[in-house]
Amino acid sequence: MESSVYVIFSSTPYRIGSMIRRYTGEPYNHVSIALDPELKEMFSFARRYYRTPLYGGFVKETPSRFCVNGQHAFVEICKLSVTPEQHSALSQRLEHMLAHQDYYLYNHLSALTAGLRRPVVLKGAYTCVEFCVDCLYRLGLPVTPGKYYSLEALRLLLKEHVIYTGYLHNQGDFDKVFYHKRPVTHPLLYTLRDMAALIPRLHK
Repeated sequence: MESSVYVIFSSTPYRIGSMIRRYTGEPYNHVSIALDPELKEMFSFARRYYRTPLYGGFVKETPSRFCVNGQHAFVEICKLSVTPEQHSALSQRLEHMLAHQDYYLYNHLSALTAGLRRPVVLKGAYTCVEFCVDCLYRLGLPVTPGKYYSLEALRLLLKEHVIYTGYLHNQGDFDKVFYHKRPVTHPLLYTLRDMAALIPRLHK
């Protein structure tokens, strides 16, 4: 009996997403992992809240995060066939990461060196692409954790698994926590704290 894991490449309707696409020349700027075909829950490394573009980490995403001011994200969805054991193992890892979200940080250092095609490997810190590569490696796909992959390279690797290309329409509940307004100092302080926390991990 087979199970499935889904990889979602997205062109997010955010200013930073648009800036990234202009810089890379690629159609997508984000990638997520999902375990259910309805994509009610997706997992990635991204901003924690709508108004905190630099304050990021491991997050559980809902489709409502991909619809901003009436604009829906354009996506490419890949379906990977896996064993029930692989599906269960990945599910357990994601649940563990959710339970320890404060430990898992967005890898700003690796994002800054992406133009050099040289990732900065840090324990417990990932970009969305690095997180996806880690998941694919655990599922037995031919990828190498710690190696640089562009989003486009990852797409080409999975091109035979594409099942849908189009807009991701909002299904499910509105993510009130994600869109809740916070004081300006909140994201600034937490972003600085998380970036400072990356430095000691350089030596581990």
